[in-house]
Amino acid sequence: MSFLLASIKKRILKGYPYYPYWFSRCYELYRNILAGLHGKFDRSYFRVWNPWFLDRSQWLSEEEIRCLQLEGLKNLVDHARRNTRYYKGLPNIESLDDLEKIPILTKREIRENFNRLRARNVPGFKVVTAGTVGKSTTIKDKRLSDRFDFGKQRFLSWYRTPLKRHCLLWSLYDIGKSIRQTSRHLYLPTDSLKTGEDAIYYLKLIERFRPDFIQGYANPLRFLAHYALEEGIQPEVGVIQTDCETLFPEARKEIERAFRCDVYNFYGSRELGSMAQDCEAHGDLHINAERYIVEEADDQLIFTDLLNYAMPLIRYENQDTGKLSDRRCPCGRGLPTLRSIIGRTYDYLLTKKGTWMYIIFMDRLIKHHELFDWVESSQFKQVEKGKVTVLLKPWSDSEKIPNLNSLKRFLYQYVSRDELDIFIEVVDSLILTKSGKQIKVLTNLFPWKS
Repeated sequence: MSFLLASIKKRILKGYPYYPYWFSRCYELYRNILAGLHGKFDRSYFRVWNPWFLDRSQWLSEEEIRCLQLEGLKNLVDHARRNTRYYKGLPNIESLDDLEKIPILTKREIRENFNRLRARNVPGFKVVTAGTVGKSTTIKDKRLSDRFDFGKQRFLSWYRTPLKRHCLLWSLYDIGKSIRQTSRHLYLPTDSLKTGEDAIYYLKLIERFRPDFIQGYANPLRFLAHYALEEGIQPEVGVIQTDCETLFPEARKEIERAFRCDVYNFYGSRELGSMAQDCEAHGDLHINAERYIVEEADDQLIFTDLLNYAMPLIRYENQDTGKLSDRRCPCGRGLPTLRSIIGRTYDYLLTKKGTWMYIIFMDRLIKHHELFDWVESSQFKQVEKGKVTVLLKPWSDSEKIPNLNSLKRFLYQYVSRDELDIFIEVVDSLILTKSGKQIKVLTNLFPWKS
């Protein structure tokens, strides 16, 4: 008690006001609420948070949607100029063409200017990206959690089927190592999908569960489709959404033939959210344009997120390649479209035992573990069964590269030596296709060709 009184006396003598603890806590709560509401009552911001408005706005004309984008961009730029150190010198925005006056924001610049990019008055949470080419950490507005991703809810409404029973074919990084089932959800980890027997077991589970909706990576879904057609298994499924990977036409056809349902190609990312998806016409991907402005420069996609006030991402290059389309979709929606996405694709490695290992878990270890902080991007190369070479490209400013044997020992904690012999190489650049596309696994061994 005497210590508390002495502290109060000291503050009074120094001229500091003294506030009771409860008053300080209430004031802190008030500041947090105020920051949480910041921008929410901007007209353009509130519209994109309104699911009923989004249901109508998809049918607006292209010009009307561009007007919405311009209104949101002006508000975002004004906020960024006033509340971040990085964007202090942003130009005035009079039209969408003025975006070109703003330099492109790369993952490297986010890494080097992380604190300067953060808004001082809007709370957020950290998001570690899992892109193909490089990794970075961003801050996402607390109001942009999956629960309030109304753009994604709009995409789900296009499926024209009840979505009560949901099957998730996903990485153990997100759903855990074990198969789990509740009355409305079936969780199938991709990391346990290694052999034809595993695929048949998964298919039998799906057949009994009869999901309205399967969400999963394109390659594991194609793995299942291959064995479904081979074994004559015909699960009853309402609709399928492929996510996080490039869905190639031959994979879509095989999945549709095996599961006898529509397959929708969804495009999103951790740091941005739900960006685009094809509609019932299954042509180009419709952009969630009330929230995102998408540009294209040398096949690189550039995004401006009009809702992330915690760390404004203005002209952000997420290192995915793709093409904007000028074709009008026959569905009649006014949303602009992407002709193609040639970005992230995760593949399989063939182990010594003849089983298939989906590499996303090992890839995420490299992306997220502090041992690999010096790595900008990675690639896997397999030319022989049971052997893989991990190619690691360091950041240009990396001062010290750890001992490669210690990195191998770390990876062997998660990958059995009975499955793979791992070799590590540090390279100046990764191997690209003739078109300049980045692929994750360099191999001519695929489960559906065995």
